[in-house]
Amino acid sequence: MSTPSFFQMLSTEHRLLFAGCRWAKKLPPHFEDSTHDLWVCQFESEKRFLKLCSTSRCASSDFWQVVHHLFGFELALSLSEYDEVYQKVALWSPLRIPKLFHSVSCCNLVKKGGGIFSGFLLTEYLEGQDVTSNQLTLKQVKQVAEHVALLHQCTQGCFGALFESVENFPPLLNQEMASRDVTAWKTRLKQTLVACNSHHKIPHEVMAHAVQSVNDLNVGRFHPIMLDLRWDQFLQIGGGENLALLDLDAMVWAPKELELVMLEYLLSPEQAEAFLSVYTQYHSRPDLTLERVVYRVLLFEMNVLGERDFNRWMAHPVCF
Repeated sequence: MSTPSFFQMLSTEHRLLFAGCRWAKKLPPHFEDSTHDLWVCQFESEKRFLKLCSTSRCASSDFWQVVHHLFGFELALSLSEYDEVYQKVALWSPLRIPKLFHSVSCCNLVKKGGGIFSGFLLTEYLEGQDVTSNQLTLKQVKQVAEHVALLHQCTQGCFGALFESVENFPPLLNQEMASRDVTAWKTRLKQTLVACNSHHKIPHEVMAHAVQSVNDLNVGRFHPIMLDLRWDQFLQIGGGENLALLDLDAMVWAPKELELVMLEYLLSPEQAEAFLSVYTQYHSRPDLTLERVVYRVLLFEMNVLGERDFNRWMAHPVCF
């Protein structure tokens, strides 16, 4: 079989990681603004899943531009840190998390003829069925609720990428991380809301209200949340209704209310009650009165669900 085309995007060193690869099949992207090329790679005894990062798509993505502005990290340059992410989420979550075999950041080494070596994640390949909103069962909603609730029990005093855990940083970097406190979150959030509005034309009066409302947010600690939480990030495995969580790229330390506002766009009224029946075993019932307008504007700027009609986005029904 001919050499897979992704080889040309790898350094010589990293091509050696695929020496035992017998064949590779490129998969269609899960969604229109995907920042990765996806491959199934057959090794001698198992399949593995390759996510090859596109630096150009990350740079042009509304989602990752907002993430960079608010959280201060770039996905393509941070992939080598994701061993920390996979380990922690596997420890905290009741869902199946695929094993991570290799994580490599994009590298600005110029090869013959110019170019940049791509970063990638090589993970365990899990067999299963895609999850859609129409097929999602209430049992699965409750699994997601337990996953979210348990991650919301984990806390630290500063925001950032999930691999930026305070206990893993040396003292000098800890000082920098410690500066990302609640006050800094509110400042950065205001700056991001204003700076990332250029393409979406959010009405001035709505933006002014959202920015002013940031002052009133009741932010205590920061929790592990998933900024791009969608049903297509999950996989039904084991021939039953058990779920695996496949995509951990956008896991960050942030206020839990941001993820709960996101969930309002995913849950039907019946699913919301099922979610709350589990979530409230761990936390009080969410009250998003203060947070909703701020985080809905932010999520619209991130284009998390592809909605371009701002009025329709803001008018979405309330679940919590």
